[in-house]
Amino acid sequence: MSSLRHAYLIMAYGEYEQLNLLVRTLDYPNNDIYIHIDKKSPKPDTDIITKGVKYSNVEIYQEYKVYWGDVSQTQCEVFLIEKALEKEYDYYHLLSGADLPLMCQRDIQNYFQENNGKEFVRYWGPEYHSSFINWLKLYHPLQKKLRISKHSFVNNFFQNAENILEKLQTLFKVNRLKNNSLTLQKGATWFSITKALAQEVADKKQWINEFFKSTRSSDEVFLQTILVNSKLNENRFEKTYETDGLTGLRYIDWKRGKPYTFRFGDYEELMSCGFMFARKFSMNIDKDIVLKICNHIITENENSLKVVL
Repeated sequence: MSSLRHAYLIMAYGEYEQLNLLVRTLDYPNNDIYIHIDKKSPKPDTDIITKGVKYSNVEIYQEYKVYWGDVSQTQCEVFLIEKALEKEYDYYHLLSGADLPLMCQRDIQNYFQENNGKEFVRYWGPEYHSSFINWLKLYHPLQKKLRISKHSFVNNFFQNAENILEKLQTLFKVNRLKNNSLTLQKGATWFSITKALAQEVADKKQWINEFFKSTRSSDEVFLQTILVNSKLNENRFEKTYETDGLTGLRYIDWKRGKPYTFRFGDYEELMSCGFMFARKFSMNIDKDIVLKICNHIITENENSLKVVL
């Protein structure tokens, strides 16, 4: 069995039965699990989420109201990293509550043992693309407002206000980056990183909060930017900028959805794709695919432990 210790950081938004199944697939010696439940979600029943857990310590928090595209998502990620840094781990893996592993824990742990010290952070390209520059260059103070209401009229109002603010800032040549000397980078939100990089993120918490306040989609920028400006960038698993996402270890289908929610008919595709994790899944949309994958992984985990014992 691998000697490395792993912290799984999960950002969840409800669907507690499915979250329990995810936790059980990660439940294994040398693993601990840190879960943040969106503060907008119903208060979690800890007994439901941790039911059946045998090997891992599970910590559950509900500190932030998390909004897509808003800095609150980045702040929540940093919060989970800080909590996990209170103990000793070799790797820190960020997942969403809609993710599932496609490999058993024996294979996952062996993979990181073989690649110990590598950073699994995906960049979209060799440089921060100019089409996204206004996400950082201009102020975006309405990101929460854009996500709060379920009414299209209200959303349209704030979207129009956001568009007007962008045009005014462009007209008056607002540039939040004019004193920036860092190389910017952008990529996938989800990661598997070493303690060294996790600690570097925690050390830069104040900078993250100040630099990314009122920006857009900072969760796709902050870690990549920290890494590319660090000596740890030499430890990236792959230096290329591939399109299939293997560096990020996550299988996400953006062609059929935003992203696509996998169904039962996708089972063979998922289990043969070569990725370690996949997203996204919802028991409200297709319960059978979640149950089939989780039952398979949980059984494989138990069987691998019997062999070791």
